[in-house]
Amino acid sequence: MADNIGDDEILQLFYEESREHLDGIEEDLLSLEKQGADFDPDLVNSIFRAVHTIKGGCGFFGLDKLSSLSHAMENVFDRIRKKELVSTSRIINVLLKGADLLKEMINKPENTEYIDVATVLESIKKILDGSLSTEEKESTAESIDIKLPDGRVIFTVNKYDFDRARKAERGGSQIYLIEYDLIHDIERKHKTPWDVISELLQLSVFIDSKVDIEGVGELIEDSPIPASLPFYVLIATIIEADLIYDFLSLDESNVHVILEDGSLQGLGPVEPDKTHGAKEEKMQISTQVPKKEMKKVTRIEEPKAKEEEYIKETSNARLTAAGPEKSDKAETDLSKIKKVDASSIRVNVTLLDKLMSLAGELVLARNQLLQSTGTKNFDVIEKTVQRVDLITAELQEAIMATRMQAVGIVFNKFNRLVRDFCREKGKDVKLIIEGEDVELDKSIIESIGDPLTHLIRNSLDHGIETPELRESKGKSPAGTLKISAYHEAGHVVIIIADDGAGINFARVKSKALSTGICTQDQLENMSEKELIKLIFRPGFSTAEKITDLSGRGVGMDVVNNNLNKLGGTIDIATHEGEGTTIKIKLPLTLAIIPSLLLSAGKEKFSIPQVNLVELVRISKSEIMDRIEKIGNTMVIRLRDRLLPLVKLSDVLDDCRDNKGDFTGDRKRLRNTLTDLEEVNIAVVMAGSFQYGVIVDELLDSSEIVVKPLGQHLKKCKAYAGATILGDGRVALILDLTGISEMMQLADVGNKKEETEKFAKKAKDEARYSESDRQTLLIVHNAANQPFGIPLGLVARIEKIKGADIDNIGGRTAIKYRGGTLPLFKLEEVASVKPLEKQDSYVVVVFKVGGREVGLLLSEILDVVENDTHIDDITFKQTGVYGSSVINERITLLVDLYAIVYTVMPQWREDRKEEIKLAAESSSGGSPVVLIAEDSKFFMSQLKGFMEDAGYEVITAEDGQKAYDALLSHAERIDIVLTDIEMPNMDGFEFTRKAREDSRFSGLPILAVTSIAGSAAEQKGAEVGLDEYMIKLDRDEILEKCSHYLQNGRKKKA
Repeated sequence: MADNIGDDEILQLFYEESREHLDGIEEDLLSLEKQGADFDPDLVNSIFRAVHTIKGGCGFFGLDKLSSLSHAMENVFDRIRKKELVSTSRIINVLLKGADLLKEMINKPENTEYIDVATVLESIKKILDGSLSTEEKESTAESIDIKLPDGRVIFTVNKYDFDRARKAERGGSQIYLIEYDLIHDIERKHKTPWDVISELLQLSVFIDSKVDIEGVGELIEDSPIPASLPFYVLIATIIEADLIYDFLSLDESNVHVILEDGSLQGLGPVEPDKTHGAKEEKMQISTQVPKKEMKKVTRIEEPKAKEEEYIKETSNARLTAAGPEKSDKAETDLSKIKKVDASSIRVNVTLLDKLMSLAGELVLARNQLLQSTGTKNFDVIEKTVQRVDLITAELQEAIMATRMQAVGIVFNKFNRLVRDFCREKGKDVKLIIEGEDVELDKSIIESIGDPLTHLIRNSLDHGIETPELRESKGKSPAGTLKISAYHEAGHVVIIIADDGAGINFARVKSKALSTGICTQDQLENMSEKELIKLIFRPGFSTAEKITDLSGRGVGMDVVNNNLNKLGGTIDIATHEGEGTTIKIKLPLTLAIIPSLLLSAGKEKFSIPQVNLVELVRISKSEIMDRIEKIGNTMVIRLRDRLLPLVKLSDVLDDCRDNKGDFTGDRKRLRNTLTDLEEVNIAVVMAGSFQYGVIVDELLDSSEIVVKPLGQHLKKCKAYAGATILGDGRVALILDLTGISEMMQLADVGNKKEETEKFAKKAKDEARYSESDRQTLLIVHNAANQPFGIPLGLVARIEKIKGADIDNIGGRTAIKYRGGTLPLFKLEEVASVKPLEKQDSYVVVVFKVGGREVGLLLSEILDVVENDTHIDDITFKQTGVYGSSVINERITLLVDLYAIVYTVMPQWREDRKEEIKLAAESSSGGSPVVLIAEDSKFFMSQLKGFMEDAGYEVITAEDGQKAYDALLSHAERIDIVLTDIEMPNMDGFEFTRKAREDSRFSGLPILAVTSIAGSAAEQKGAEVGLDEYMIKLDRDEILEKCSHYLQNGRKKKA
């Protein structure tokens, strides 16, 4: 008998295929429950086939419990598809429990003997009894013995099952007992018993199968090998008796017809001994060959050793799976099957073909590299190295793809969880799942199941209210739980959102106070983000009572720790009474991760890019302005936030004992940081907490292979792993959560007064530069003469041939997109170097008065963010509205509209006429516009072209003065243009206050700003802004103003 059941490929194959059949059965059963009597026949047939296939293999392996349960479930599905049963919730409950037990026995075969299936079988019997006729009930108590010619009973079949097989769609009046020889009919044909069973399942109703171990006798060491190993299969089919053996590729003597009473009728002179004798005779005949072919005969001896091994292994597979004499032996053997499954994964053949192709290319590149190294041909070496780099990158991508699995494997399990919870707790929850096809590494898929399950249960138990409570709050009785996954910046984001009660912060504070986690003063100063972080403390729970799902104070800290171990982060956003959204960010894989390499002292370290927010470099002159001190914490002012800082060198020196520069006074801080030419900071995220790490150098980004830490480093919280760099040196991977705990970093949001003071200071300083900032397209009109064009005005950039330009009637144009594109040149209106003749040109396409036109240029240089001072005096002229120093060169800023309107003055008059007509239709006179803008330059530009278009302009340099002007000229002002970032009162606050006054509810208020984006636009819409426009987009501003003057706010442009 074989010692290691893990070596039995047949049994492994059966378990693997059975797992695949059961993969989607839970979701199918839940769908069947929803469909009820109006079910999809294909769905029921699919479930039936899955269970029927599992039952088909159980007989061969002697898996009696698995066979009886799958057989009973098969009967239920058969009654459902015949519409003799309706899939009610009660029936589906029983079938779900049965599916759970099937999975347990298939996933963990070693536990089969401890699993009790009797309860489920009894429940199924009651279900079936309720749907059977009196005659059918009587038949369930009868059995039919199927005997071999020698009189031995090979199968005992329930009469009900026997009759059902005859009447089944894929069955028929013919029932056959088929005899295979595992050696001659299966092994020598390069098949397995499972292959035979699978084939039979396709053309018949499979009733049972069995290896005739009794016919073989005991298999003991040194015993003679039997001539055959019989394997019997009982099937029902519509195939007639004279055709069945052709389908099965068997002799007539191997197929027996079973009559209605179960007796056996042979198709020929059937004697088992004769069958074996015939085979032996064939063997003897095949040896009568000439001497020159004796080599072929001797090869027949080789399979005999294999036959001996095959017989023993096959019988062992059957005997061991059925129940070995020594249970401890069975547990050891079967547990190894489980290990094989855990390390296996199904891979697409196309992907394997790609791997083989890349491996071949790699071999060719290696050969080329060896050859070129020998000849010292460095040009060829360089090209070959590049090729090797490309191949290895593709090879890495393909190999990683073999490990990728869809998150639907995890998500689809939650349908059952939500269903069972709602039935038990009396809640009504609609589950929405999106992004099931998003893929993650197999190891991450296997690790996120438990954390996600805990979060889902929390949403169900704590979040979503009962239908009665929801209705009392004006909500729909049914709550909504949405689980979604999507890709974002090289990572996978999982969102769990509910529309429940949200987090009760009063209860959080009360619990934190009662458990001594925080003092009253600390709680009063905490932001909502800080309060949410308390939920991740060990033992913290706000549940009013302990249930089987929650309230024990364990879970959220484990969830957080487990996600951190995966290199992931978790963030919670909540609105009390409205719901909670949990955002989880995970790396695509753990084996190879993108990271940032940096240095501290003489050592190199790595930060996973999933934890990296941004990089900040502070020059020596900015250090004292940007880096502050709150209490004993050093912080950086980053836009509107304050982030705590930690020096990596201090972490390495164990800052818990020596706080060094961090707790010193400002003088010491000046001495340590101001001596540097610049300070490099990596802004990182540990969970939802952000802080900055000061490092000596920011080196490079690289993909690294993660290696585990040695025992001597595992206790150090600062390190998560290690990697080997290209030069062979070891770089430690930083554990950013561990560092924040080591250094006892706290969110400076706790220091409300100081935070607000610094934030206000930062905001005031940034306001002017932000409001004046714009993105410029840097171009050349002639050699060494740079110009800047506001990128927001550019529709497209085209490259054209000089030969395609037409000059007709003093105007320049090209054929463009089925029409004509007028072309303009800077030198037509401005004193600049003329455009030199060349073979090809660049055309910047933009719109004026609804028409597309083009500016002819020499070349495109760059796109830059410009927030430096704009000189609107020195170089100002027609077509040039000012200048700025960009990249240490004076750059003239192009006024696109001035160029067009100077060359084509009639276009300007046409625009004025449109505005005049719009004004007359609204107020009857020249329209009055209020412009709120703190930048003198932009105010000058806006005021100039609005007056030029026929508007009367009232100006205000900030939001407060604009509001005062609005009140003073309430009856005159027809429309408002406002900047967003302004001192004293910004554009949002100005608009909100204006909308509070009923007199201005219909007044169009349009934002003109350099700072846009979906978040800003959403906020603008909330306070009552009608449009968002770029400051220098003269054409759009005039067009939108004209639209609102004619239509008012009732119709958005």
